[in-house]
Amino acid sequence: NCNCCTSSKESKRAICRSGCEFWRRTEFDPFSPFSLPTPEGVDTSFDVKGASFGTSDFRIEMDLTGMGRSISEEGRDYGTLFSRSALAGSPAVFIYDGGTVLFRAFEDIEFVNALPDPESQITRHVVFSRTGRKLTIQVDDTIFEKTISGSVSIPDNTKAIIEKQKIRFRGNSGNPRVQSLYMEVSNVMFQTCIGSELEQQAINDYILCNDDTYCKASLGYGYPIGNWCIEQIAKPKPFNEHVENTNFGALFVRGGDFEHPHQGPSAFIFTNGNV
Repeated sequence: NCNCCTSSKESKRAICRSGCEFWRRTEFDPFSPFSLPTPEGVDTSFDVKGASFGTSDFRIEMDLTGMGRSISEEGRDYGTLFSRSALAGSPAVFIYDGGTVLFRAFEDIEFVNALPDPESQITRHVVFSRTGRKLTIQVDDTIFEKTISGSVSIPDNTKAIIEKQKIRFRGNSGNPRVQSLYMEVSNVMFQTCIGSELEQQAINDYILCNDDTYCKASLGYGYPIGNWCIEQIAKPKPFNEHVENTNFGALFVRGGDFEHPHQGPSAFIFTNGNV
């Protein structure tokens, strides 16, 4: 088993260590979500890197299970499900004992009774997302939507600051011992974007993590790998003049050119419907 995960400053890659030897495994399940440890004591927090998560449209989902006790610490009637930064635009979600969910993204928006009886020992699948100015919460099959009233633009310098902060689950972004949340949080998946030039490095780093889901989640590329989105997608080019009269077009290609075989996966659509 992979006992721990360390980061090399030279390679800036996460490496899993088994005993005193480094090793890699080429087979892994890239679509397995990760779960947080059972909350105990005052500090219930758990941090993962988040890359660009929350600085534009985003989606995060997980299973929430009550523990048959108050979800919040003594003297408080709510806990933080996740947060990242106090800067405007950085998302956060707070759950209240009475079932109200406060979704923070540029402004605080309450979803009254979106999660009734949160202390109940039942598991509910929840999804939080922002698309433009629309905030959406889905609890199992029930969907709640509200609209942010102002601008949702985040300056580049603010984005850079937010992206340096980790996503903190079950704790305040500034103090992990405050706003603790006593709920089981499992099967977490979130979407984030990385530059296309980092895609192969990200895959290699995932492999080096072997089966350690915490190692994979903390890499900062988004988790699981199926939730990555790759930025800097090339703009489509017009057809070359000498292929205008052919009976097919290229949907996508990778490697090769008109004179040479294509080296990577490609798809071509013919006028008769064949692909």
